[in-house]
Amino acid sequence: MFKSSIKPHESGDIEIIFDQTRQLAGAEYEIYASNNDYVAAYVSLQTALKQQSAKRIIVYSQALQTWLVNGLSKYPFARVTPRKLTYRDLLAAKWNISTYDLDLTDLQIQQQKLLELPVEGTEPQLLSACVCQWFLSPHLDAPQFNRLNFGALMTDLVQYHRRKERLPALATAVYGYKLHLWAAHSPEFGDLIQELQTNLWGLYEQACLYKLLGKYPRALQIKCLGETSLKRLETAKLNLEELDLEPFQQTSPVYPAVLLNELQIFWRSFEKAHPTWTAQQVEELLGYSSGELACEADYLLAALKSRMHLITPTLILRLKTTFRPLLPLYRQKIEEFHAYMPPAKPSPFNPAADIQAVIDWAVQEYLPYKFWLETTRQADPATLAYGRQFSDYVWAHYAHLSYHYDRVLYRFIFNYKSLIAATPFPILLIIDNFNYKFFAHFQAACAQHALAGRVEPYLCLLPSETRSSKKGLISGKRDQADTIQYSYEKTLLENWQAFFPQHTLTYLAKAGELADYVVTGQELLVINYLEIDAELHKSYQKTALEHRQTVAYVLDHLTELLAYFIKRNHLETRARIFLISDHGSTLIPAAVPNEIEPEAFKGQALDSQ
Repeated sequence: MFKSSIKPHESGDIEIIFDQTRQLAGAEYEIYASNNDYVAAYVSLQTALKQQSAKRIIVYSQALQTWLVNGLSKYPFARVTPRKLTYRDLLAAKWNISTYDLDLTDLQIQQQKLLELPVEGTEPQLLSACVCQWFLSPHLDAPQFNRLNFGALMTDLVQYHRRKERLPALATAVYGYKLHLWAAHSPEFGDLIQELQTNLWGLYEQACLYKLLGKYPRALQIKCLGETSLKRLETAKLNLEELDLEPFQQTSPVYPAVLLNELQIFWRSFEKAHPTWTAQQVEELLGYSSGELACEADYLLAALKSRMHLITPTLILRLKTTFRPLLPLYRQKIEEFHAYMPPAKPSPFNPAADIQAVIDWAVQEYLPYKFWLETTRQADPATLAYGRQFSDYVWAHYAHLSYHYDRVLYRFIFNYKSLIAATPFPILLIIDNFNYKFFAHFQAACAQHALAGRVEPYLCLLPSETRSSKKGLISGKRDQADTIQYSYEKTLLENWQAFFPQHTLTYLAKAGELADYVVTGQELLVINYLEIDAELHKSYQKTALEHRQTVAYVLDHLTELLAYFIKRNHLETRARIFLISDHGSTLIPAAVPNEIEPEAFKGQALDSQ
């Protein structure tokens, strides 16, 4: 039922409405459904006249309305207004229709169930304007065809096309009516308007192809579009900026059968014509690219991985700019190209240098080049020799360094005890098997959540594996590898709680517990994070994913978890994260003999909790 917005007629106090829709309702109405209600209705109106009060009643019979009007005619002072309420009246009130510019009967309104649609108008409009706004496209309501709105128009009309069968027939009628007006007012676009009427989806496919291939050689455009369609689109100079390509890529058979196939042929032809690439060929391909096709990004990124000498910071920026619409999917892959850019080769190892000079050399020269070799799956004998020399140096000086060098793993908590104590909510994050080469990605991921930090290299304990290193880190003692009964939580409480009397020391064996963790006071939260170690072993044994991609995914999830925890508990100005790893790992090229005895570490892929 509907409440009417119809106001009493200005010329009279008595209003008798014949409601043929039987839709009106409201406390302000008296409703008389049958001719048998004549006496009751007449008495009610007569009483109102005697009291000189306004009155409005609803009747469901035109005969009853006529009888009442005739009956009240004997009162010369009575101002009686008979009215008829139709489905058109109700629809006009609900949709706020100012004028019916198309013929629409009450029967059509009933049959199409227009009054049941969840539509209500706010501003008075023509019927056709209402239909354009709610079912077609606001751009279709323009008085003539506008080439500058074509992309947005087609995006709306494709949605109309996809749900046409579920829309009222009125939508199709208005669609044809508006196109007829356009044809009369914009004859220069007659062919396009005719296509909108008879081949909407086909015109959409042509527009998508034209947008995607707009910068490719004309020969390729003709192969995909045909010369006639191409010429028509070129002549029209349509604005396709707001054209939504997603329906085309998801459901159109033209996308895989024509576009992808022809692009692959084009790329093969390009490579045949240019067996050797320079920066010029890369720029040429980027210039062709629409930037909105995943196949374009996949092809170029794969091609560049086999031509690493062409990768530069400028090219990486150019890739991001070209494929900006696809960055949510491809940002990570493009960022990885930084790792493919060769750094300077390290200077020779100096066995006579002190430990700080050796650490600086390793961090600034050796490790960047070593990580680049790992990323590009290369083995360099000189760099491998430097690594052995570094290992020999640490081993030869280990007894002295482990007791006298300040930055050895087991000293970490002690070194930061003052800063930890001064922090309202310190978080000690221990990441198992966190290779130094992943720290830059972790920093970048943290920056996305307004978390900033700095890095200080530490030497891990020997042997560099969980059994010795993590036990030493948590206990604050060097030689803990052979401890049989060992509880991280118990050791932390026994060894460190006294250093932080203002904090409650809490140990979490799984970072996932942060999702629901509620901070109740001043705590020192220790998190034993094992996911990277688990994923590295999994990726090696099962999925064969590149370690860098696997770890990047895990680190992104970790930073999101930390950022959400800090924000949810309002720790933005109180928390500080102290991150340390018990050990890292290295990628050994297939061509290099593995000097590590696998049996010695069998079964130690995952740490105990």
